[in-house]
Amino acid sequence: MSTIILFFTAAIWAYVGHLATFQWTGLGLTRWSYIPDLAALILLVIIRQPFCRRRGWLIIEQGLLATYFYLSQIIKLRFFGWPLMPSDFSAAASFWRILGDINPWWQIALIGPLVLWLSLIIINWRWPRPQIWFRLGLASLVLITIFQYPARPLAALDKLFGNSYWDQKTNYAQRGPWLYLLQESWRQQLAFQLPSRIEVEQAAAQLDYRPISTVTTGSSTPNIYFIVVESLWQPDLPAVQFNRSPWADNWQQQANLGLGQALSPTFGGKTANAEFELLCGWPNVQAGMIFNGGIKQSVPCLPNYLKQLGYRTVAFHANVPAFWNRHNIYPLLGFDHFYSLADYRQDDMNDEFMADSSFYQQTLDKIKAQDQSQPSFNYLLTYSNHLGYPLNANRPAIISTTPAIAAVAERYFNSLYYTTKELAEFLEQLHQIDPAAVVMVVGDHWPFLGDDNIGYRQGGWWPDGQLSAQQIWQRSITPLWARQANDYWLKDRQLAFYQLPDALWQQLGFGNSPFATWSASLNANWRPLDSLGEPGVIKNQEGDYQFCYPGANDDQCSIINHQHQATRTLILDIFRGRQDSQISIDEAG
Repeated sequence: MSTIILFFTAAIWAYVGHLATFQWTGLGLTRWSYIPDLAALILLVIIRQPFCRRRGWLIIEQGLLATYFYLSQIIKLRFFGWPLMPSDFSAAASFWRILGDINPWWQIALIGPLVLWLSLIIINWRWPRPQIWFRLGLASLVLITIFQYPARPLAALDKLFGNSYWDQKTNYAQRGPWLYLLQESWRQQLAFQLPSRIEVEQAAAQLDYRPISTVTTGSSTPNIYFIVVESLWQPDLPAVQFNRSPWADNWQQQANLGLGQALSPTFGGKTANAEFELLCGWPNVQAGMIFNGGIKQSVPCLPNYLKQLGYRTVAFHANVPAFWNRHNIYPLLGFDHFYSLADYRQDDMNDEFMADSSFYQQTLDKIKAQDQSQPSFNYLLTYSNHLGYPLNANRPAIISTTPAIAAVAERYFNSLYYTTKELAEFLEQLHQIDPAAVVMVVGDHWPFLGDDNIGYRQGGWWPDGQLSAQQIWQRSITPLWARQANDYWLKDRQLAFYQLPDALWQQLGFGNSPFATWSASLNANWRPLDSLGEPGVIKNQEGDYQFCYPGANDDQCSIINHQHQATRTLILDIFRGRQDSQISIDEAG
């Protein structure tokens, strides 16, 4: 079969893929972006052709590959509002499970074309002649060289097609999906290059970062319960009325006593990025999922510091341990033990999610069985209020809206009611059996409320256009609640997630806080949102909200941008690199 015909069919599959993407997501390509996209498909044909037994079958292979690729883009755009990025591939296993939480049919739709494509390649495979290998070897050498030193080709492509630091949809439209992935792969490769010792020293000076190798305890070491509640949110939808509050009455009573606000780095998912900030006290300024490849060694995070003070550190989460790579990351953060789904009796389930009441009770039983002569840091991450928001027959729906809202949003509001009810019951039980304990509760992020954020749009919160800086800030706010005895010590405070380790340290009364770089003494004024592909937002000195784009020249954003880069440098050094920043001045001298 003529190679020209294969090029022609590649163009057809690309056109159909773009048409389907536009039809399902509303995101189309600019006129010239079709050219690099088509060139990528033609290049794949050229590479595959020498290994093909029957060239006619290549048309089917093209179609299956295009189906898989463009369907992946459609799923990512519809459910997460952002195109497929290189970091998504490292989180593929977790992404796969999330699709199952949404609807198992999405898993089948995604895996079907891939299985057929790989099967056809195996059936239609042949080994080429030696001279073909020589040509492929030269081409591979050129490609390897380019990929090994991507700075110049990336700069050239950015100049040719443009690059928006925060608007990835525009980048996608201007480049096409194949070139978009190539450029962002190079950008990610450069972003993860480890800094030199001089760069680390400059970044540490910029942030006044002073590592602490030894921490000192105070007069007491109370037990600590750090509870991160899946999708805990205070619904604020001006266009609908609820028949009753989605917050249970007992939780509302607790909220009236001590509610504050916390600012999450993420929206609608990616809980692990929120956990990074909550446990390590650093702003999440790395693209992608930091639990997937961003942490390579034992790191100075809250659990490791508490271990120095004699605490037993235990994480509890009734999910499979590999989700977001937690089984590998939690030990590096300092957890002595991780209780996951297999460690629980699955006796009260909302579909595949363990009900919070059962999770809390079983977790409490495990804590009681520990050696009580040693203080404990107990980190609980709930799961029942996860995307899908199912409820079993013992938890009937009682929340409705006027006018009616999307089904996924209504399911969320009913799930939220039981989540808050069972949380408040657990808090009361904790107070009775361990009244001196330090307890902190925070929601990890706002919930997912349907394709294209339909629940938020129907509720009158999400406009058709770009969100303002104030709306982006508001979208990061989740409930924050803390108590020790009768002291609700974070009431009316607004703190970013990365400030909460220092807030906890201050409450415990321990000396020389290792999290002082991001002190909780002042309310939050910066919320970086790299994990969302959006610019950071600041609350400036006048109390107004503004975006801070890279290269901004005004005084406040210039300071923030330098702080952003210094933070990125130190995170690379501490969590992936040589940890030069952890060498004290005395040791360095």
